[in-house]
Amino acid sequence: DGELPVTDIDGPDPICDAFIDGAAGLGIPRNPDYNGATQAGVGYFQRVIENGRRVSAARAFLHPVKHRPNLDIRTNAHTQRILFEAFMARGVAIMTGTDANVPVRVPGFSLHEEMAALQAAGMSPAQILASATSVPGDFMGTSTGQVRPGQKANLVLLRENPLEDIGATDAIEMVIIGGSVFNRKDLGQMLDTVKAANDASRTVPIPVAEGG
Repeated sequence: DGELPVTDIDGPDPICDAFIDGAAGLGIPRNPDYNGATQAGVGYFQRVIENGRRVSAARAFLHPVKHRPNLDIRTNAHTQRILFEAFMARGVAIMTGTDANVPVRVPGFSLHEEMAALQAAGMSPAQILASATSVPGDFMGTSTGQVRPGQKANLVLLRENPLEDIGATDAIEMVIIGGSVFNRKDLGQMLDTVKAANDASRTVPIPVAEGG
Protein backbone atom coordinates (compact mmCIF):
# COMPACT_ATOMS: atom_id res chain seq x y z
CA ASP A 1 0.00 0.00 0.00
CA GLY A 2 1.14 3.55 -0.67
CA GLU A 3 1.55 6.17 -3.34
CA LEU A 4 3.97 4.16 -5.49
CA PRO A 5 2.29 1.27 -7.37
CA VAL A 6 4.63 -1.74 -7.28
CA THR A 7 4.08 -4.25 -10.10
CA ASP A 8 5.79 -7.41 -11.37
CA ILE A 9 7.40 -7.81 -14.81
CA ASP A 10 5.25 -9.08 -17.68
CA GLY A 11 6.68 -12.59 -17.90
CA PRO A 12 9.45 -14.96 -16.74
CA ASP A 13 12.79 -15.38 -18.49
CA PRO A 14 14.68 -18.72 -18.58
CA ILE A 15 18.05 -17.06 -17.89
CA CYS A 16 16.64 -15.20 -14.89
CA ASP A 17 14.97 -18.39 -13.68
CA ALA A 18 18.32 -20.20 -13.86
CA PHE A 19 20.03 -17.40 -11.90
CA ILE A 20 17.32 -17.47 -9.22
CA ASP A 21 17.55 -21.28 -9.01
CA GLY A 22 21.31 -21.00 -8.56
CA ALA A 23 20.97 -18.45 -5.78
CA ALA A 24 18.35 -20.61 -4.08
CA GLY A 25 20.73 -23.55 -4.35
CA LEU A 26 23.27 -21.55 -2.32
CA GLY A 27 20.71 -21.14 0.44
CA ILE A 28 19.37 -17.69 -0.41
CA PRO A 29 15.58 -17.76 0.14
CA ARG A 30 13.26 -17.10 -2.78
CA ASN A 31 11.35 -13.85 -2.42
CA PRO A 32 8.63 -13.13 -5.00
CA ASP A 33 7.81 -9.76 -3.38
CA TYR A 34 10.84 -7.99 -1.88
CA ASN A 35 8.75 -4.81 -1.53
CA GLY A 36 6.54 -6.68 0.94
CA ALA A 37 7.10 -7.71 4.53
CA THR A 38 10.52 -9.28 3.86
CA GLN A 39 13.26 -7.72 1.75
CA ALA A 40 15.87 -10.49 2.00
CA GLY A 41 16.06 -13.10 -0.73
CA VAL A 42 16.26 -13.47 -4.49
CA GLY A 43 13.56 -12.92 -7.07
CA TYR A 44 12.46 -10.97 -10.11
CA PHE A 45 12.92 -7.21 -10.28
CA GLN A 46 9.78 -5.25 -9.53
CA ARG A 47 8.85 -1.90 -10.99
CA VAL A 48 6.67 1.16 -10.44
CA ILE A 49 4.53 1.13 -13.58
CA GLU A 50 0.80 1.80 -13.72
CA ASN A 51 -1.34 1.64 -16.87
CA GLY A 52 1.75 1.28 -19.01
CA ARG A 53 3.45 4.38 -17.60
CA ARG A 54 6.28 4.63 -15.09
CA VAL A 55 5.30 6.40 -11.89
CA SER A 56 8.13 8.66 -10.81
CA ALA A 57 8.60 10.07 -7.33
CA ALA A 58 7.35 13.41 -8.68
CA ARG A 59 4.12 11.90 -10.03
CA ALA A 60 3.50 9.85 -6.90
CA PHE A 61 4.37 12.33 -4.17
CA LEU A 62 4.86 15.82 -5.59
CA HIS A 63 2.08 16.32 -8.13
CA PRO A 64 -0.78 15.55 -5.70
CA VAL A 65 0.41 18.28 -3.29
CA LYS A 66 2.00 20.82 -5.64
CA HIS A 67 -0.74 23.38 -4.93
CA ARG A 68 0.00 23.56 -1.20
CA PRO A 69 0.78 27.14 -0.14
CA ASN A 70 3.80 26.03 1.93
CA LEU A 71 5.46 24.26 -1.02
CA ASP A 72 7.82 26.08 -3.37
CA ILE A 73 8.86 24.13 -6.50
CA ARG A 74 11.85 25.40 -8.45
CA THR A 75 12.87 23.74 -11.71
CA ASN A 76 16.30 23.91 -13.39
CA ALA A 77 17.85 24.69 -10.02
CA HIS A 78 21.22 23.18 -9.12
CA THR A 79 21.68 21.78 -5.64
CA GLN A 80 25.15 22.47 -4.31
CA ARG A 81 24.91 20.53 -1.06
CA ILE A 82 22.38 18.64 1.02
CA LEU A 83 22.39 19.98 4.56
CA PHE A 84 22.54 16.76 6.54
CA GLU A 85 23.25 18.65 9.75
CA ALA A 86 19.91 20.45 9.43
CA PHE A 87 18.14 17.15 8.76
CA MET A 88 19.75 15.50 11.76
CA ALA A 89 19.02 18.49 14.00
CA ARG A 90 15.32 18.26 13.10
CA GLY A 91 15.20 14.51 13.63
CA VAL A 92 14.81 13.55 9.98
CA ALA A 93 15.41 9.81 9.55
CA ILE A 94 18.09 9.29 6.88
CA MET A 95 18.24 5.83 5.32
CA THR A 96 20.59 4.39 2.74
CA GLY A 97 18.89 3.14 -0.38
CA THR A 98 21.12 2.69 -3.45
CA ASP A 99 21.08 -1.08 -2.87
CA ALA A 100 17.30 -1.18 -3.42
CA ASN A 101 17.34 -2.52 -7.00
CA VAL A 102 17.47 0.83 -8.76
CA PRO A 103 18.17 0.09 -12.48
CA VAL A 104 21.00 2.62 -12.79
CA ARG A 105 22.81 1.34 -9.70
CA VAL A 106 24.48 -2.01 -8.96
CA PRO A 107 23.48 -3.61 -5.62
CA GLY A 108 26.50 -4.90 -3.72
CA PHE A 109 28.70 -2.05 -4.93
CA SER A 110 26.63 1.15 -4.82
CA LEU A 111 25.86 1.00 -1.10
CA HIS A 112 29.53 1.44 -0.20
CA GLU A 113 29.76 4.45 -2.51
CA GLU A 114 26.65 5.90 -0.85
CA MET A 115 28.13 5.43 2.63
CA ALA A 116 31.31 7.23 1.58
CA ALA A 117 29.20 10.08 0.18
CA LEU A 118 27.25 10.35 3.44
CA GLN A 119 30.48 10.55 5.39
CA ALA A 120 31.81 13.24 3.05
CA ALA A 121 28.57 15.17 3.61
CA GLY A 122 29.14 15.27 7.36
CA MET A 123 27.53 12.20 8.89
CA SER A 124 29.56 10.20 11.41
CA PRO A 125 30.32 6.51 10.82
CA ALA A 126 27.94 5.59 13.66
CA GLN A 127 25.11 7.61 12.09
CA ILE A 128 25.79 6.06 8.68
CA LEU A 129 25.74 2.53 10.09
CA ALA A 130 22.42 3.29 11.77
CA SER A 131 21.05 4.62 8.47
CA ALA A 132 21.70 1.20 6.91
CA THR A 133 20.57 -0.97 9.84
CA SER A 134 18.49 0.14 12.82
CA VAL A 135 16.82 3.19 11.22
CA PRO A 136 15.27 1.30 8.25
CA GLY A 137 14.47 -1.62 10.57
CA ASP A 138 12.49 0.68 12.87
CA PHE A 139 10.89 2.49 9.92
CA MET A 140 9.63 -0.75 8.37
CA GLY A 141 8.65 -2.26 11.71
CA THR A 142 10.81 -5.36 11.21
CA SER A 143 12.94 -7.19 13.77
CA THR A 144 16.15 -6.37 11.92
CA GLY A 145 19.00 -3.89 12.11
CA GLN A 146 20.05 -4.47 15.72
CA VAL A 147 21.98 -7.12 17.64
CA ARG A 148 19.81 -7.95 20.64
CA PRO A 149 17.32 -10.60 21.83
CA GLY A 150 14.25 -10.91 19.61
CA GLN A 151 15.99 -9.67 16.47
CA LYS A 152 16.71 -11.77 13.37
CA ALA A 153 20.25 -13.17 13.49
CA ASN A 154 21.39 -11.66 10.17
CA LEU A 155 24.96 -10.43 10.55
CA VAL A 156 27.74 -8.92 8.44
CA LEU A 157 31.20 -9.64 9.88
CA LEU A 158 33.96 -7.19 8.93
CA ARG A 159 37.76 -7.39 9.11
CA GLU A 160 38.11 -3.77 10.24
CA ASN A 161 36.27 -1.30 12.48
CA PRO A 162 33.66 0.77 10.57
CA LEU A 163 33.30 3.18 13.50
CA GLU A 164 36.80 4.42 12.70
CA ASP A 165 36.37 4.48 8.93
CA ILE A 166 33.09 3.76 7.13
CA GLY A 167 35.19 2.34 4.28
CA ALA A 168 35.71 -0.73 6.47
CA THR A 169 32.20 -1.86 5.51
CA ASP A 170 33.75 -2.95 2.22
CA ALA A 171 36.05 -5.39 4.07
CA ILE A 172 33.40 -8.09 4.51
CA GLU A 173 34.66 -11.40 5.83
CA MET A 174 31.41 -13.30 6.31
CA VAL A 175 27.62 -12.89 6.05
CA ILE A 176 25.05 -14.81 8.08
CA ILE A 177 21.49 -14.56 6.77
CA GLY A 178 18.48 -16.78 7.30
CA GLY A 179 20.62 -19.36 9.08
CA SER A 180 23.03 -19.68 6.14
CA VAL A 181 26.71 -18.72 6.35
CA PHE A 182 28.55 -17.23 3.36
CA ASN A 183 32.32 -16.88 3.59
CA ARG A 184 34.57 -14.53 1.64
CA LYS A 185 34.87 -16.95 -1.28
CA ASP A 186 31.09 -17.37 -1.55
CA LEU A 187 30.58 -13.60 -1.43
CA GLY A 188 33.26 -13.03 -4.07
CA GLN A 189 31.54 -15.44 -6.44
CA MET A 190 28.19 -13.70 -5.91
CA LEU A 191 29.70 -10.27 -6.59
CA ASP A 192 31.48 -11.56 -9.70
CA THR A 193 28.14 -12.89 -10.98
CA VAL A 194 26.40 -9.57 -10.28
CA LYS A 195 29.18 -7.60 -11.97
CA ALA A 196 29.20 -9.90 -15.02
CA ALA A 197 25.42 -9.65 -15.38
CA ASN A 198 25.58 -5.85 -15.07
CA ASP A 199 28.41 -5.60 -17.61
CA ALA A 200 26.50 -7.83 -20.02
CA SER A 201 23.35 -5.73 -19.69
CA ARG A 202 25.33 -2.63 -20.68
CA THR A 203 26.64 -4.23 -23.87
CA VAL A 204 23.90 -3.47 -26.37
CA PRO A 205 24.66 -4.10 -30.07
CA ILE A 206 23.80 -1.09 -32.18
CA PRO A 207 22.50 -1.99 -35.65
CA VAL A 208 24.27 -0.17 -38.47
CA ALA A 209 22.33 0.65 -41.60
CA GLU A 210 23.71 -0.90 -44.78
CA GLY A 211 26.20 1.48 -46.35
CA GLY A 212 26.36 3.56 -43.13
